Amino acid sequence: MAMIAKIFKALLIDNVTKDEFATATLEEAGVTIDSATQDVEGGGGLVSVLHLPKKESINLKDVRFHFDILAKQLGCDIVIGAGEAYAFPVDKTIVLDATVKTITLPQTPKTSANVKLYKANTTTAIANTDYTITGTDVEFTGIAYEEGDIISVGSYIYATSATTGTITINNSAYPHGITCVLETLEIDELELPLNTIQIVLDKCVFDGSVKIDTKTKTDAVRHDFNLKCLNKIGEDIAGRIVRIPIETGA
Repeated sequence: MAMIAKIFKALLIDNVTKDEFATATLEEAGVTIDSATQDVEGGGGLVSVLHLPKKESINLKDVRFHFDILAKQLGCDIVIGAGEAYAFPVDKTIVLDATVKTITLPQTPKTSANVKLYKANTTTAIANTDYTITGTDVEFTGIAYEEGDIISVGSYIYATSATTGTITINNSAYPHGITCVLETLEIDELELPLNTIQIVLDKCVFDGSVKIDTKTKTDAVRHDFNLKCLNKIGEDIAGRIVRIPIETGA
């Protein structure tokens, strides 16, 4: 008796750039080959069953987040280089360093003018003449500010490092065709490996949907990437299923 008891590994190959992306951490993986039928009835009975063209789809769910595959899903490239990002609002407590009253920002602002500071529980911004910003250090002047005061820091823009990766979401860009290779293991009832099974679909495209869900509970976000197989006019072959014997002792 033979069984398929191992989750697929996946290899995705961009048919244009030949970039390769592999994952062996799939939580769910499946291939559906759907062949719809149409019953033809006549004379009070079933005369024939007409078969419509097959449709192949691949559904993958990975516990790892793949930034590179996300770019391919969106039909865009990852651009490496310095960029911009937003610091989120945060509360800071004034500390006394010798005679200097300071707070430390989470990131260096791109320009000091972008930073808005508020005393806790107020909505009026602190005048920028009451402090100076050097890098991430904010130094307060005057008697209105004391050690232990809570300062609310508003959102501001900061420059990211030269190794930052950016994917532009371009609504007029679409993903390239993909060759999808899925591999699993066929085993016997004693769990001994019998054959390697590979499913190869040469003309796939991402289905166009991208979804990234997060939850309050700390957990790994599942990265879904689903593909559909294309059937080109004049071509009947969509792919192949290969059964590769495992030699004894291999």
